[in-house]
Amino acid sequence: MDHVNTYLGIDLGASNGRAYLGRLHEGKLAIQEVHRFKHEAQDIGGTLYWDIFSLWKGIVGSLEICSKRGLKSLSGIGVDSWGVDFGFIGEDNRLTGIPISYRDKRSRGVEKYLGSLICEEELYQLTGNIFSRITTLSQLVSIQREYPQNNLLNCSKYLLMISDLFRYLLGSGSGIELTSAGTTQLVDIRTKQWCIPIVTKFAIPERILPEIIPTGHITGELSGNLRNRTGFEGAPLIAVAGHDTASAVAAIPQLDENTMYISCGSWSMVGKVVDDLVSHPSLVRKKYLHMLGFDELLLVKALMGFYYFERYTGYLKADNKKLTYNTLIDMASGAESFPCIFDMNSQHFFEPEDPQLSVKEFLRQTGQKQVDRPAEILRAVLEGLAFSYRLTLEEIEQITSKKINKICIVGGGARNPPFCQMVADASGVEVLAGPIEATVIGNIAIQALATGQLQSRQDIRECVKASIEQKPYHPDTNELWINHYERYKEIVRHR
Repeated sequence: MDHVNTYLGIDLGASNGRAYLGRLHEGKLAIQEVHRFKHEAQDIGGTLYWDIFSLWKGIVGSLEICSKRGLKSLSGIGVDSWGVDFGFIGEDNRLTGIPISYRDKRSRGVEKYLGSLICEEELYQLTGNIFSRITTLSQLVSIQREYPQNNLLNCSKYLLMISDLFRYLLGSGSGIELTSAGTTQLVDIRTKQWCIPIVTKFAIPERILPEIIPTGHITGELSGNLRNRTGFEGAPLIAVAGHDTASAVAAIPQLDENTMYISCGSWSMVGKVVDDLVSHPSLVRKKYLHMLGFDELLLVKALMGFYYFERYTGYLKADNKKLTYNTLIDMASGAESFPCIFDMNSQHFFEPEDPQLSVKEFLRQTGQKQVDRPAEILRAVLEGLAFSYRLTLEEIEQITSKKINKICIVGGGARNPPFCQMVADASGVEVLAGPIEATVIGNIAIQALATGQLQSRQDIRECVKASIEQKPYHPDTNELWINHYERYKEIVRHR
């Protein structure tokens, strides 16, 4: 790839980061992996910190690789990441402290405190979001409760979400991109500005909330320090859809009122694009969110994705270094169906210190026989995820009064054929898998829109449709799936 109309998309996930070059030519987008780097939240003194040093090393390493390949300038650089987490910038314009993971124990039980100050329905009407220990609001409130007088909210200049933080460190200004801001539970879902009633009610210093930046705007230039360090002559920094789910959904080729999407990584963000805010009495009870996408509104339910699967496979690899991802998928595919039924959204699987012990405890509490064989546990995890999507599909049909006849799976789950077939079998509808790198593709396509190569959200979807091929999976729903789905619903009912 030459530098003309070539973009660098950096996607930071909860367990790894990756950087891709993308070039738009004659209506098609070609991408090329530049660098992939691992990181892992670290428990230090009982607090779970993000390893931002590995993340930063990976980002700078990506720039150095591009430079060594002769790409001395780029048409854009964009960063997206998971939502809700953040860092603080001090009065000296430097990072203050190390960002803490949303899985950290500091916010356990904070929902009860939130409920003492505001009705969940009121919070939902204002922000499109429900009580949850992982939101930015919940984390900020937890900081205030732990350190009422001396905390980072009081001594920082402003707060930046993870994607915005790294764009800032690359040389950008201090704003927060709209879709990232939407994950904070501090934004008015209707006006798309900071929700002052919430900010005031929870005593969040308004001064630490910077300007909200529209998606697809150029916000700065790669810093001189990094140009000298990496050999770059220059590159604009672009505020892509900073929330990775929004970037991924923007890259799904075909979405209509009868299609459900699953953006499947550590989390599964399951939902559909809606024209306006949905009103239904069960929205809050069933934990649905309204989320800001790129120039669209998303009805979303956050479910467990491959987080526990990755934790459990890591546990297995510690004993057998020769195990690969494909080997583990083959093990799961070849195991007996339905050895047990897992509710993957149970708290047992949210932050397991011992993945094997979590399985034993869950099976004990749900009155199921113990399962010890790794292949059977892996299969039950995948089947449990597929059942959770089926249940969500039925809820979305009820909430929106629209029949779902197709599911689009993007992200890491799309590269797992047995899993995609399970989703089709469990749901009884056609599944289209891909693009696997939807988040990066959305990231790069929004950069192309910012520079004028593309003109609209629909242009992006047409471009992706012309550039990639989705793999179809057709349902083969048999009595076993139907019978075990009834067992699954019974287990979920008693959660």
